[in-house]
Amino acid sequence: MADAKLLTHSLVRAAIRISEVAHAGQSGTPYLGHHRRVAEIVGTLDGVTEVEVAAAILLGVLADTPVHAAELTSRLVASGAEQAVADAVVGLVSEVTEGTTSSDKMASASEPAKRLMLTDRIVQVISGANPNPAACDLLVDLAGDADPLLAGWLLHEINKSRNPNRTEG
Repeated sequence: MADAKLLTHSLVRAAIRISEVAHAGQSGTPYLGHHRRVAEIVGTLDGVTEVEVAAAILLGVLADTPVHAAELTSRLVASGAEQAVADAVVGLVSEVTEGTTSSDKMASASEPAKRLMLTDRIVQVISGANPNPAACDLLVDLAGDADPLLAGWLLHEINKSRNPNRTEG
């Protein structure tokens, strides 16, 4: 469970509203549900701030809507965020969503961007009906290098998906 303070922070609530408006009318992938799950997971990690959680919510806005970085910054400021905070959120979203998606990007990314990229990928993989075991193993290895808590959470989620009838005990 994510830190309730982070998920209810005014910046994160503003990010949710902005994302809902930006994705309104889109069909297919439930963008906001996916990014809320990423935010919930990121919010459980040590050292994470509301900037990172808000960025997790907004990942799909720059990637999958016509909203551009300057407009997203303006929307955050209009929602009450200080300019420097809005710049930090949009800078992190841009770092994650722009450019190449290769492993080189992960290697050169900031620590917050690495957490967001990895968590986004984890949610994509484990949300599938039958997660690919090789992809899961690779993600566990990457997660372990980035954040042991994230790796432990991922192993728990993979085991749940492989044993759906198992009850927690």
